[in-house]
Amino acid sequence: MKKIFFSSIFLSMMMLLTSCFKEIDNWFTNTSAYDGRFSVATTLTNKEYSFVNEVFESWGAPPGYWEDQWTIEDGIELMIFNSAANVEDEIIIDTYVSVNYDNEGPVRIKGKFKITGNPSNFSGQEIVPNLTMRTEFPSGDTGDFFLDMGPYYDEPWYVFDDEYPDDGLPTEAGEEWDAIQLYTRVSLEEGKITPNGETTIGGNPSDGVSLKLTVYHDFLTIESYQTPADTWETPGVPEFAWRIKEGSRKNAAGLEEKWTVSGYRYTGFPEDMAH
Repeated sequence: MKKIFFSSIFLSMMMLLTSCFKEIDNWFTNTSAYDGRFSVATTLTNKEYSFVNEVFESWGAPPGYWEDQWTIEDGIELMIFNSAANVEDEIIIDTYVSVNYDNEGPVRIKGKFKITGNPSNFSGQEIVPNLTMRTEFPSGDTGDFFLDMGPYYDEPWYVFDDEYPDDGLPTEAGEEWDAIQLYTRVSLEEGKITPNGETTIGGNPSDGVSLKLTVYHDFLTIESYQTPADTWETPGVPEFAWRIKEGSRKNAAGLEEKWTVSGYRYTGFPEDMAH
């Protein structure tokens, strides 16, 4: 009798677990045909001009000092995934291009695109904000802003890092500096995902990916202003800060950078990893 009792319990548990498993479904986003993690190389295709290269050369660097491309071996990656809306014609692209002003690494580009076409040939419908770039001007890390120092120094541009101008925060309101903010917006000119269309650096077949992106910079004016009195450290002693002047932001026409991002779907195999 005990054997029958325990057997009944065992069978009941198995049926319960089986029922639970049947309720579990694989879930795919509405952009699953595009989604994925990719190992990519990035190349600047309009090498005749680059603002970053001009800055480095103005600082005394030899022509071509900065990296105008990254290889798959450098470990650059591209992510494509759905937005919160989870609709078929909207994707988020998250990748890297160019180089930081200190030449220590690439610049992150992340945009949410309404797209037309299909995975074998698609494009974005408009220029969108680079979601990694600030729209305000805080204190601290401001390395994507460059001041026009031409009227004052031999170097035409200098990175604004709270040391320039006047070695720190302003001492009065109304001071203005022309500036440029880099990599503020991006457009997707063309995209292609090709099933088994590429061979990895380890010799394995994988889906291929190729994107053509245009990245834009903004001209703007940075102005000093008096902060609210209730934020002053010492009552009665005014304090000042920097901000982007309202209405001053505009496209830096002619300074656009065109990048090709291409590679293959991430495999996870050791032989395909960056070295």
